[in-house]
Amino acid sequence: MNSVKKTIYMMLLAVLGAAEGVQGQVSITSVGQTYSQNFNALPPSGSTTWSNNSTLSSWYADRSSGNGAISFYSDNGASSGDGLYSYGTDANDRALGALPGNPGVGNLTLGLRMKNNSGSTITALTVTYSAEQWRANGSGSQTIGFSYKTSSSAITTVSGSGYTTVSSLDFTSPVTGTIGAIDGNATSNKETKSFTITGISLASGSEIMLKWYFPKLANVDHGYAIDDLSITTSNPVVYYSKSTGFLNATATWGTNTDGTGTNPSNFQGNNCMYIIANNATPTLNSNWEIQGTGSKIVLGTGSSINFTIPAANTVTGTIDLASNSTLTINSETVPAIGSKASSSSIIFNNANPQAIPAGTYNNLTITGGGTKSIAGSITINGTLTFTSGKLQLGTYDLTIGSSGSISGASSTNYIITNSTGGVLRQVPNSATNITYPVGTSTSYNPVVLSQTAAGTTDNFEVRVFGGVSTSYNASDAATGTAITSDVVTKTWAISESTPGGSNMSITLQWNAADEGTSFSRSTCYVAHYTSGAWQSVAAAAASGTGPYTRQLTGVTSFSPFSVIDNSSPLPVRMLSFSGKPGDAGNELEWITASEVNNKGFEIERRDESSGDFVFVGFVNGHGTTSMVNNYIYNDDITESAFYRLKQVDFDGRFEYSQIIYIDRSNVNSTFSNGNISINIYPNPAVNSVSVEVADGADWELNVKLVDINGKEVNVPVQQKSADGRKLTLDVSAVRKGVYFIESVNGQNKLSQKLLIL
Repeated sequence: MNSVKKTIYMMLLAVLGAAEGVQGQVSITSVGQTYSQNFNALPPSGSTTWSNNSTLSSWYADRSSGNGAISFYSDNGASSGDGLYSYGTDANDRALGALPGNPGVGNLTLGLRMKNNSGSTITALTVTYSAEQWRANGSGSQTIGFSYKTSSSAITTVSGSGYTTVSSLDFTSPVTGTIGAIDGNATSNKETKSFTITGISLASGSEIMLKWYFPKLANVDHGYAIDDLSITTSNPVVYYSKSTGFLNATATWGTNTDGTGTNPSNFQGNNCMYIIANNATPTLNSNWEIQGTGSKIVLGTGSSINFTIPAANTVTGTIDLASNSTLTINSETVPAIGSKASSSSIIFNNANPQAIPAGTYNNLTITGGGTKSIAGSITINGTLTFTSGKLQLGTYDLTIGSSGSISGASSTNYIITNSTGGVLRQVPNSATNITYPVGTSTSYNPVVLSQTAAGTTDNFEVRVFGGVSTSYNASDAATGTAITSDVVTKTWAISESTPGGSNMSITLQWNAADEGTSFSRSTCYVAHYTSGAWQSVAAAAASGTGPYTRQLTGVTSFSPFSVIDNSSPLPVRMLSFSGKPGDAGNELEWITASEVNNKGFEIERRDESSGDFVFVGFVNGHGTTSMVNNYIYNDDITESAFYRLKQVDFDGRFEYSQIIYIDRSNVNSTFSNGNISINIYPNPAVNSVSVEVADGADWELNVKLVDINGKEVNVPVQQKSADGRKLTLDVSAVRKGVYFIESVNGQNKLSQKLLIL
């Protein structure tokens, strides 16, 4: 929200909080009132002890074991201490969380106390909140349980019996594994929960406690939070369907739970709720329109009910899915989908295009043939099942939660990545093969990722698109000349959520029709585009008889990949391009792994007055060679400057390198006694950074990259000199920002700030 609205909201929250603090509960003064809590008033730092109805007005907590008060921390998920938390990475955006642990607090419970002072009976509450995970530690998943309790007298504890569970508001951890702090605001780490609780009969003067239960499991210490909570009271007219009859007929509905009682006169009344019950397989025989303000359909009451919308009919209105319910949509027109319980399922079944609404799903099935599309980013926490048909992503992402899976994908049933949208899945460090069933509109080109304990559990996104290029930009879009011979004409773009720490095996699959002219399956390899060039490895024969696969192991950074043979006419393969200040000017250095038809390199420096790059020199190339070659050029200026290389072929074609910056204002990090110095260049860095011990200094170069929080960022070493006095780090996969290069030698430590662009 904007700053003005935010200020007003916080002022109102403070006033309401003061009033509630006296009563000990939220006062419901009218039916239709909404209570909202974004938890942003929680402290962004420090620690204290939790106090019921004081730390946060009208909120209560309890635990199953341990002595003394419950600790209350402010954290971003890094801490493993058990207790309650103010979670967040921003001081102005907090969430109320818990990390249950033993010995200590054991199971934890949070509760919100409310009282009906409206003068009318409240029969329904719509609860909506963002369920977030801020820490993962352990291979198991936990389910946060929701329940409520009503009483004609005061409820001052969240312990004890008498609570009614509402599984549609439960939350199961999306991330498992030992990976520490994670961003609970990231789409893959949270889920919006929303459900209308009916039949509560909260009389005026009575109280209700809403409870979130955080269980402690053996060897599992995940951290969770609730955020952006809203609770709206209502007194809707509730109708239940009978065991027989079409749902579009008013005679099928009644006010009693078995469908008997008063029928609706039509389906246009305001504030009506139509609960589909009593018939395991209800359906329609004509279009069904729910048009009243605040009215909606609720599929099921917790029992197994499969509502099928026939291909010839449509539903107008919003459908909420309760636990264990299944919605089968045979109609090409998809109704509005509201809340979806974590055990619900939706089946999209039509040969014509169907647009799948954005949101979080449990089980989702693609069948009926044809190609479905997504109308926004979606998350699957259950199973994405393919029986017949394809799913097209467009510009949106498809996230498979850590507890989710994909079933039934094949060469005819798969995910089409036809634009910037990709498939995001967790790859654990357990040698488990994780398949991404992706392809283009005409070809199935799946990817299998796997990493052993040497890697770090993380989320990886994959997409595939047609063509191979001589260069790509930071978004993995092709920017160079198309390569059509001696390659598989597909590019696989792979990225990781948290750069560093991975050790990946990548297997790419293709078909004979995907191969460019003269491609040789007997001498091919998986090539990685990094540091501005394609990197080659040892070639070998492809596996399979059609489709075919090749694997690349030991991958630690991610960007475009393709399959290339030994005869591929790729241009110069640049291993590194760097620069540093020298006594006689700015010293440029670059290394190539191989060259094809290379006339040489034009050195260009940016003119700061015009912003254009201008020619400053030329270095001859080595024509065509598979040897590693080192190049050096000195630009005799003593000013900070941006540089790039223009590699020129004999036939006139050319390619640009990445841009580097030589900073002459602050390039050295000097130990306090003044005897030791190391040079770091370029600074700022784009794709690589070199670290070099100054001549004559006695220093063993042990280097690491750390972020501003002091956490080490794992980056691969591109090159290291024989004497160990100079090395180059690959920072192409590191997020932009401020970091520090640290070098430790015994008790001595050098540290220099590094900006990565």
